[in-house]
Amino acid sequence: MKYIKLFESYKESDIAEICEKYGIENWSINPDGFVDVDGDVILYRYGLTKLPLNFGHITGDFDCQDNKLTNLEGCPLSVGGQFDCTHNQITSLEGCPREVGIAFYCFNNQITSLRFAPEEVDGIVLVLPNPISDIPKKYLNEIYLQFIIKEQYDWNLYRKDGRIYPERLKQMIEWGIETNKIKPR
Repeated sequence: MKYIKLFESYKESDIAEICEKYGIENWSINPDGFVDVDGDVILYRYGLTKLPLNFGHITGDFDCQDNKLTNLEGCPLSVGGQFDCTHNQITSLEGCPREVGIAFYCFNNQITSLRFAPEEVDGIVLVLPNPISDIPKKYLNEIYLQFIIKEQYDWNLYRKDGRIYPERLKQMIEWGIETNKIKPR
């Protein structure tokens, strides 16, 4: 995973100014140069085309919905609460948090693949990228998507172009149902 330290050369006072501008409190700079926040980061409707900082660990929610983001560069490494990047122009989940505590929302974007989705989401998962042509509509609910996100790497689900192998997806879902790892409603 690529995380570019764009703000390495910023002085602490520059980061403090950015945090004040966006109402970010209880922040610190970790040894890797990322900005950690003990609490929430709410970047809702700022018209951002990129995130203002490279975030590390956020103990609360991270909300960057309703902006003009085209990628997730600078997103936190982990989020203790909810992660929400809905209503942007994001084309890939590359750069999204690897761990999310409660929920992961990314619908109303131009994402066509679940590749790079978080490795761990403890709560409900609502990954509904639009359009998501890789996944049949009958699997577009939180039960199937949570399973797909969890198992995708073990099943080598993606081709080199980032598209899903449809037959592997079908086999994976059938296996999940047979082994009671998926319990359809």
